[in-house]
Amino acid sequence: MSASVAHGDALTVGTPTLLISPDSLRAVIQGPDYDDYDVASDGQRFLIKTAPAHVERQRVHVVVNWPSLLK
Repeated sequence: MSASVAHGDALTVGTPTLLISPDSLRAVIQGPDYDDYDVASDGQRFLIKTAPAHVERQRVHVVVNWPSLLK
């Protein structure tokens, strides 16, 4: 959320508005050692990790005791 702030004789805070849609906050990697967002170097944008629109999952094959297959 974001809100406009004005100062003068008193601090005035505007009505909060939606800054980032909740759907954008679904991170690809989540955990205590990963940051899900960052601020751009110009300070004008948030960079948010999002999943690609079309993800094709691939299998990983693990071969155990592969030297025995060389005989």
